Amino acid sequence: MAKKSSKLSSGEKGKITRWFHAGMSISDISAKTGVTPATIKLRIAKTIRDDTQELWSLIIRQKGRCEISGYTGNLQAHHLLEKSAFPHLRYDLNNGICLTDSIHEFDKYISPHSNSAAREAFRLWLQEHKPEQYAWWDKNRNNKFTAEKAIDNDKMLEIYAELKAIYVKGLENNGINILGSPERCEQ
Repeated sequence: MAKKSSKLSSGEKGKITRWFHAGMSISDISAKTGVTPATIKLRIAKTIRDDTQELWSLIIRQKGRCEISGYTGNLQAHHLLEKSAFPHLRYDLNNGICLTDSIHEFDKYISPHSNSAAREAFRLWLQEHKPEQYAWWDKNRNNKFTAEKAIDNDKMLEIYAELKAIYVKGLENNGINILGSPERCEQ
């Protein structure tokens, strides 16, 4: 009998995620766990979003160095347009730039998240050094989210598959041979 509650323990979440990645059907997962199919679908939707975000970040960081400083340590993927205000663009590779953690968040001279002068310096740097990406940003910065732009689970799976192919190709181009997939949740 399926549970009525949508609250899952961390163990149940982990099992659902692993079984989903292994290709198990929702009905089979429900039968094994006693969790309702609706709750499993919600968990799988979150898993897909998390996996897609992780792939996006890995692809942006595959550049291997900060695009401003050239440093190779403590790299982070920065969204040019905020994830919360532009969820329909959060997985677009044009929306990402590889930065060191210090430039990403703290630098007082050039940073997308620091004081207003540092943010303006970042914008000017982007305009000068990444003109195509700047043009994309400028074109989309007023393209705020509306309900009809929401990404459903089927579209999210398409985006995930596209990013996974780009990620694997990037690894192969860098001479890294992997077997299977780069998914975080494999065990």
